[in-house]
Amino acid sequence: MKNLILIIAICISYSVHAQDFLKKNFDAQSINNIEIDAEWCDVKVTFEDISEVRLSFDITINGQSAKKAIEIEDKVRSGKLRISTSLDYDQIDEMVTLIYRDGHRLTMTKEAFNEGKDSFDKWEHMNTGYDTDGQITIVLPKNKIIDIKTTYGDIDAVYSNSVSKHDLTLHSIYGHVDLAIPASLSADLEMASGYGEIYTDLNFDISKNYNKRSDCNFGDHIKGKLNKGTNGAIDLEATYDNIYLRKI
Repeated sequence: MKNLILIIAICISYSVHAQDFLKKNFDAQSINNIEIDAEWCDVKVTFEDISEVRLSFDITINGQSAKKAIEIEDKVRSGKLRISTSLDYDQIDEMVTLIYRDGHRLTMTKEAFNEGKDSFDKWEHMNTGYDTDGQITIVLPKNKIIDIKTTYGDIDAVYSNSVSKHDLTLHSIYGHVDLAIPASLSADLEMASGYGEIYTDLNFDISKNYNKRSDCNFGDHIKGKLNKGTNGAIDLEATYDNIYLRKI
């Protein structure tokens, strides 16, 4: 009984979501191009009348704040600001996370799992090592050339109604890409998914010189123009997931 109580206490301590935000701002007043590599988590993107890039990290690893493990590098060259993010896993202990059908998680040490595994309710999935959860919220200045990439996360972006210049690239390898824009927006449009589907409730003209990309044999590839495409470009790519282009 003493061992069981100890195991339960360990599980509870690692199952509490410890919100501990990390915020970083970058001056973009003299910047024309902004490139952000958010490799390992979901990304939420919005636009405001500001002259800087604002990043807010709400990330947990194994149910604990990942603030001490977040590493951010930035470089400025020839009017381009490049921001890359990574995680130093040496700062985080490996754990076992049980994920249940209703979505809740139970995280514990490997020793606690081995001692009490027969007493846990049946789980849907089990992660061993590092269970990363949360998102990066990115607030961007308007009228810049934007390129955002992530490997493992979803990208959800919303244009402001007053954005006048639209040069935006969003690319996720294993997550979806979801962009909401005004129906009146005018831009060249390209969307590609190697293994997913493309969904939209917007009308646009398919380009006459449209050719399906060779790496989209199992997915879809569309090139076209939104409202004659006279004011910038939108490029969306989700290699293994879906693309959603919707009107605000």
